[in-house]
Amino acid sequence: NSSIDWIGWYSAIRIDSTDKPQIAYSSLNAGNIRFAIHDGSTWHLDDVSTGGGAKKHIQLALSVADVPHICYFDDGGDGLGYATYSGSGWVVDHDITSSDLTYANNQRGTYCDIEVDQFGRPHISFDYNSTDNLGYMVLNGSSWEGWQVSTMGQILFTSLELDSAERPYISFQSKTGDDDLY
Repeated sequence: NSSIDWIGWYSAIRIDSTDKPQIAYSSLNAGNIRFAIHDGSTWHLDDVSTGGGAKKHIQLALSVADVPHICYFDDGGDGLGYATYSGSGWVVDHDITSSDLTYANNQRGTYCDIEVDQFGRPHISFDYNSTDNLGYMVLNGSSWEGWQVSTMGQILFTSLELDSAERPYISFQSKTGDDDLY
């Protein structure tokens, strides 16, 4: 039904250092990402990104200072999107890329995950080239550094964790071997 807004799809939740829940979610038909935080008595809602196609597979991470960082798939442009709160508003890029990676087509980020290191830098695992490759990027200043992790094909459902030395660990499913890999 196209009249239904499909609010709450692709939601992600994190609990901040003061035990307050923070949630990022999609308002699918409107093409919006919304953000909600509960202050202990009231929910506060904010529009992160509006319009331009459905925002899917939203993931949320918090920095040590509880700053939210979001990665998502922007279905309107087939791009990997990233958003963070600057203290006064949301900074959004609907199509992040790294010059270190070769893109055969525009589709990237259908399945992504995000973590933030102790220095506040976001790390993102994602599929690209229509799920053929697994990539990993880190925001270093104003540009994204990238690495190709796997070329197994049909990469799905990436999951990213950083260890205490900020080394990335990525698990994912590849439908070519029908396995979960690490």
